[in-house]
Amino acid sequence: MHPETILREVEINNSPVALAIVKFSDQTMVTVSDNGTFGAFHDIEIAEMRPGTDPVVTIKPFFGYSDDFTKVVCRNLAAGLQVKNKLMISIGLKQEKINKNNLDLLKLELADMLA
Repeated sequence: MHPETILREVEINNSPVALAIVKFSDQTMVTVSDNGTFGAFHDIEIAEMRPGTDPVVTIKPFFGYSDDFTKVVCRNLAAGLQVKNKLMISIGLKQEKINKNNLDLLKLELADMLA
């Protein structure tokens, strides 16, 4: 069985940003890139402590260079995604493209792709 792949392109700061979701049988991979390449890969664990509270998101980098900035972006995106299995995220975005409005746009697009 082949993994399901969903691709989309959005515009951020007048330039294209590629979004890709690959659903494997046991894991979902989310990729966000403005340069056509993968960024660092992160294994994401999401745990809700109590109903009605924000989820606790644990970020574990496992391939490529990962800084605190990238981990914050991963945490922000992951907290808004509804996935049933393990989650892996790769972020390849320039730092100047990250602000609240752009993160909200990315979360909406990714959530729509997963629906």
